[in-house]
Amino acid sequence: MENSEDKTVRHIVNYLTNYDWLYQYSIFVDVNDLDVEEAKNVAKNWLLKFDDKRFRDYLRKKKGNEDVAMMYVIRKHLHRNHPSKKSFQQFYITIYSSGEIQGIDHIQSYYSDFPLNTLDRKVTDKKIESTCSALKNQKLHDLSLLGGKKRYTIINKAKLRLIEAP
Repeated sequence: MENSEDKTVRHIVNYLTNYDWLYQYSIFVDVNDLDVEEAKNVAKNWLLKFDDKRFRDYLRKKKGNEDVAMMYVIRKHLHRNHPSKKSFQQFYITIYSSGEIQGIDHIQSYYSDFPLNTLDRKVTDKKIESTCSALKNQKLHDLSLLGGKKRYTIINKAKLRLIEAP
């Protein structure tokens, strides 16, 4: 019998592999100007105060995003770039999209008490494959600290475009 974690992985992998994603955006709190103990705390806890539902509604309703499908995923990684040279866990948000997302660069003051960085890049088949492989082969990160926030959400689901078979 499939457990909820396996089901979640299967759903995310299905969305990544069967639908057309053109861009990937990563949003994370900038902790490099903080001392290491404060940086660890902020990196781990900033999403507790981040109003993800309000942010998802903003993305959905922002002019220019009406025809853009998005998959919003909460993730965690090892932050290795702190000036202290110490590594620690950091939560971040990844958004896969079927087009350019409008307004993503204006989220800072509206959605977070902490400085945020946003990175974007074109999605490649190789990146999708490596992400899916990691999802299938590694245990999902524990998000229980985040008080029931959803691991992933599809925004503008009706705008998803299936990848056509060759």
